[in-house]
Amino acid sequence: MSGALRAQQMKEDVLTLRAAGTHLGGANLDLQMGQYVYIRKSDGVYIVKLKRTWEKLLLAARPMRVSLSPGTMARELC
Repeated sequence: MSGALRAQQMKEDVLTLRAAGTHLGGANLDLQMGQYVYIRKSDGVYIVKLKRTWEKLLLAARPMRVSLSPGTMARELC
């Protein structure tokens, strides 16, 4: 995938994650989650870095891409 195409896909995916409310964390922060937090709002809710979330989702999806042939994923997940 070219760099420009990947950047465009990331922007679209991040907007989808934001629309779904994925960027809103809880009021409690685990020490290991600190690297994923963008900022803490005045009401105590943490805002998560969506770019990091997107990167980790791609990393987590890698084994599925390798092990499943096209068209297999829908059957396996149902």
